[in-house]
Amino acid sequence: MKNEEILTHQNKILTALSEGRGFQGIAQELGGSLNRPVLIMNTAYRVIGTYGQAEIAVGNLLKIKSTGDTSVPCAVILEEKLEIPAYFQRIMGQNQRFQGFLSILHVTELSEEEKSLIAQTALFCALEFAKNNSILKAQREYKDAFIYDLIYSNFDSVKDILSRGEIWGWNLNQPHVVIVFDAEEYQDFTSDRHLIEIIYQIVEAELEKITEKPILMRKQGQIISIVPVSKNLSLKENKTSIKKWAEKTLSAMSVRVVNRKIGIGIGRMYSSPSDIFRSFQESKVALELGWLIEKQSRIYFFADLGFIRILYSHDQQELREFYSETLGELDCPDNDQDKELMKTLEEYIHHQFDLKSTAQSMFLHPNTLRYRLKKIEDVLEINLDELETRFNLVTAFKIKYLKKV
Repeated sequence: MKNEEILTHQNKILTALSEGRGFQGIAQELGGSLNRPVLIMNTAYRVIGTYGQAEIAVGNLLKIKSTGDTSVPCAVILEEKLEIPAYFQRIMGQNQRFQGFLSILHVTELSEEEKSLIAQTALFCALEFAKNNSILKAQREYKDAFIYDLIYSNFDSVKDILSRGEIWGWNLNQPHVVIVFDAEEYQDFTSDRHLIEIIYQIVEAELEKITEKPILMRKQGQIISIVPVSKNLSLKENKTSIKKWAEKTLSAMSVRVVNRKIGIGIGRMYSSPSDIFRSFQESKVALELGWLIEKQSRIYFFADLGFIRILYSHDQQELREFYSETLGELDCPDNDQDKELMKTLEEYIHHQFDLKSTAQSMFLHPNTLRYRLKKIEDVLEINLDELETRFNLVTAFKIKYLKKV
């Protein structure tokens, strides 16, 4: 491209920014200059500007597939079943902080002049990111202050909650549930802070699919969201809907958040905004217990915890004593025989006191298992066929899983 054409392009982008057209204006002007489809994405691969590709809209979360050639910024964008070869230009902000991508679609290579023009346009994108981030930061501070007061019950009346919520366009006069996203082993003064921002952006994008004005905030290594639920659906139907949304959100995260487990704690649904703090406390308990006892799942409902949530809040000394009285005679780490019996009992309980399935799981002959179970009865002075004994044993192992002993 000639110098005059480059200057004309730059002036068009400056005009677009001065008119408040933002990333959409940048994408349109660059796409017009190159006569190619253009996308602008943030670090979560969320589209914030688009031109010339009708299937992809602002707000979409995209999946990115690398070509494997790290020396060339090219990749393939996945939108549903559509794969589009694309050229990627990283957008770098202040202190070389990665802000997002400027992408040209349906290309495998570009001329040096085109690459230069794209690189220059990325600088304008960086300026727009800086402006937007400054505005978003100020808005978040005010929103976060309100959400903080809401989840810690710092309001005097429901009327105050409703009037404050209306400022942000939030209708809190309907049932809500608190859903907390937690990054395992989060460390605040590391690159994890950037990770949490990506999680925030993904949660926000997924929330916008079910509510026009999402309510969420970042609190250290967690994203706290307050999600509206339908008055017209049953508890079971709302729970199913929430679980599907949570699963979809986790799936979206799997593209950008790798090598890190993300857990989701979900409180109970409440009709009054004055009870939202209860849902928040429940979601935190669900998360903490979920990390401890639910190794397979990543989505933890407080309502599903059963009596274990009672144990969680019970006097710790009393729990220790109950555990010792119930299993203490078998809890001898230095005694190999006791360790074997403890493991056998744990497996027997895990298989709901079924002899056949326990034997198969432990690769034992049924008679060998019967011998061990009889030994356990003798050591603990119990009868494993009694319902109350079984309940006490299950409770003792729950205490153990909660790390209360």
